[in-house]
Amino acid sequence: ELRKAMTGKQVQVGSYLRICAAIGFDPCPDLPHPMVEPGEFNALAFAMAFRIKRGLRGHDYEEAGAAMGFKPATVRRIECGNPTSVSVMMKAAKYMQLHAFSWVIRPVSKNKGMSVPYPSPAYVSRETMGAA
Repeated sequence: ELRKAMTGKQVQVGSYLRICAAIGFDPCPDLPHPMVEPGEFNALAFAMAFRIKRGLRGHDYEEAGAAMGFKPATVRRIECGNPTSVSVMMKAAKYMQLHAFSWVIRPVSKNKGMSVPYPSPAYVSRETMGAA
């Protein structure tokens, strides 16, 4: 994938974010977030968060697509967790107002023996959802 990126060819979202983290490049400079260790992109968590954010905004597929400059079918693909281009993922992250690195899973820790999202997401309950 690195060779493809170096020649200007399209790479997968996970590869793109790993390359960004490895070279210290912030792919979403307008959304604050600390730099992360290179890790895996959690497409399923991204898809679920996107669907929740769209629902909280009261947007249907057409309205969400129009807000990002996409067709409704692209919004459905994002929500299903289907592979998308880097540009689609970046626009969707901006729509959610969450940095792309929010969906990178840290490599397995030698001390804890498990991988965790970076940073760990806030706990959401019925009580906290009603407070928003």
